[in-house]
Amino acid sequence: MADYVNLTEQRRMYITLPPIETQEAIAHVLGLLDDKIELNRRMNDTLEQMAMALYKHWFVDFGPFQDGEFVESELGMIPKGWEATTIGNAVEVLGGGTPRTTVPEYWENADINWFTPSDLTDNASLFITNSRKKISRQGLENSSAKLFPPYSLMMTSRATIGVVTINRTWACTNQGFIVLVPNEQFSLYQLYGWLKTNMDTIKSLSNGSTFMEVNRTNFKSIPIVRAQGIETYIKQSKDIFDQIDVLLREIDTLSEIRDFLLPRLLSGEIELEEAEERVEEVV
Repeated sequence: MADYVNLTEQRRMYITLPPIETQEAIAHVLGLLDDKIELNRRMNDTLEQMAMALYKHWFVDFGPFQDGEFVESELGMIPKGWEATTIGNAVEVLGGGTPRTTVPEYWENADINWFTPSDLTDNASLFITNSRKKISRQGLENSSAKLFPPYSLMMTSRATIGVVTINRTWACTNQGFIVLVPNEQFSLYQLYGWLKTNMDTIKSLSNGSTFMEVNRTNFKSIPIVRAQGIETYIKQSKDIFDQIDVLLREIDTLSEIRDFLLPRLLSGEIELEEAEERVEEVV
């Protein structure tokens, strides 16, 4: 039988804390990190809004093409030279899979990122580097999981539908995803804007008795425009997304520093002056 300490006994336990002045000084130092993290998040919110405004200017309002000729299409009037197609014909649309959990070789000493929807919802970020669980090459080859390249778009398609994240490394997913792989004609940035703009349509395709899910076959039929003359859009979008990525990496670093310093400051393992120097280097 496991040892158990009841709540009354826990309340009687003594803990050691630094003097209140030291605690306040520690809170101030770590608060600088929290303030910088919050600033980065606000900046990223603004950058994401800018990215969507740029997408709308080019692909909804056709701002740069207003003085040109337009033609009729399935999507309505579009600039001449553009073409309406479906997302299934535009890019590779992948699903995922789960290796058998009873086979240790599929999971032990594994190094391939294998994302689940909770990885994305917990991360709550436009970019992600690592998954909680990883699978082996053998696990990948013996399941319906599909390996896709960095800077693809992962969208949760089951239960929690519509969380969109960009992977920084080669990865695969479980069954709860639809993954879009950009190509020369359809950039990461256009696809991201298209997903966000069409999210209501995507969610309207979901069905299921146990949980709601977007069927990949139905998803592939959603229209998208094959554009021309959008090099400026791609460059401007890339600049925005690169800034977001840099700020997110900085948030990760700041969080790691905060989590490293807190217990060591409280225990006295690190002096306050040393912690202040480390924080000043990054904020």
